[in-house]
Amino acid sequence: MAIISVNPICMLYFSIAVIFILFVVIHNENASATASSKINSIVTKFVMFQALAVALLAVINISGRLLYLNDELWYILFRLSWYTLVQVISFVFAFYFYALLKRYIGGKHFLSSPGRKFIFISFVLGLAATIVSGALYGYDLYKANGQDVESIYEYVFRYLPLWKMMFYIAAIKDLDRFFDDLLKNSFVSPKLARSVEWFFIVGLIVGVPLTNFTFLPFSLAIVTALVFCVQLLSQEIAVSLDFLTGLNNRKELMRYLSRLFEKKEDLDKNLSIIFIDINDFKGVNDTYGHSQGDKALLALSSCLKKAAFSANCFICRYAGDEFTVVLRESPDKTVEDYKQALLQNLKEYNESKKVEFELSVSIGQVAYSEKYQNVNEFVKAADQNMYEQKEALKRSQSQTVDSRM
Repeated sequence: MAIISVNPICMLYFSIAVIFILFVVIHNENASATASSKINSIVTKFVMFQALAVALLAVINISGRLLYLNDELWYILFRLSWYTLVQVISFVFAFYFYALLKRYIGGKHFLSSPGRKFIFISFVLGLAATIVSGALYGYDLYKANGQDVESIYEYVFRYLPLWKMMFYIAAIKDLDRFFDDLLKNSFVSPKLARSVEWFFIVGLIVGVPLTNFTFLPFSLAIVTALVFCVQLLSQEIAVSLDFLTGLNNRKELMRYLSRLFEKKEDLDKNLSIIFIDINDFKGVNDTYGHSQGDKALLALSSCLKKAAFSANCFICRYAGDEFTVVLRESPDKTVEDYKQALLQNLKEYNESKKVEFELSVSIGQVAYSEKYQNVNEFVKAADQNMYEQKEALKRSQSQTVDSRM
């Protein structure tokens, strides 16, 4: 049985390229604690190990040709052993990837249901069949003094892809959630995001038989592309989020609004932008310290998220103690409803006495109209409205103090 049919030099070059890409991914690894980052970190290290094994297999094949070792029994057995190891690593990876998704995305242990127990038993049987059949084939070759003989190893190798495909198919639901979580806040459009998602889902499944029956590393290439894309997207998302509150930042707000302004059909009077500013935030920092100021920012961000009535509420920390919310009104959910919900959340927070100061805000908003020719005009109008409300509050408080004097 031929161990590998592809040119080993090409395989070596491919493996080196994969190792280099994975090294870059590991070197630039995001320290985020998100599920996608954890999975990507673990998978990258596993695939690096797999790529190293494939590279060494290519070196073994090249050495056999250069040193005329292809007829030596020890070399034949060594090459078979290493090839079997590569198959074992690939098989273990397919199951381990499934188990990781179940743990970090599904939120459950991979043995928490009868179906998952069946998959685990299938994994153990497949792993045992690969190792045992490889050992038996090596023994037969040893007895035949290196002459190729018919072995059960060929049949195991032929049907091993079915075991691997089962793991990937069983993980489709969690893979879908994985990509939804990863792509929902990225620069990728929804249509392109869905295409990317299904390319990798289908690619992981189809790549298994292609790898085994063509001796070309389709699966390794697809997984490498996957971890590289996930890392790029994770980094892009990280720079689009505010480091303290975890909300979108100003850069992401401008990009989000720019997309809306590119599609005129999405612009109507139901689209509104709200600016929220913490009253006397400087006084909080000066009186109670910056740690309490951070608590105020976190409290407001939590209240903003709790007030959101749909996924279409885009919440952003604009700058300092300024926050923005972009939302689309409906007959039963309006800007006023959102503002009332926010104020109620703030009232409940103040009544909880979690901090020494009272958290209050100024709110300004504008609805879209054709007079706003671009994003900057739309944002500026809402910002100006908020400052007018803030100044009005200051004047009201000043008049109240004067009347008491």
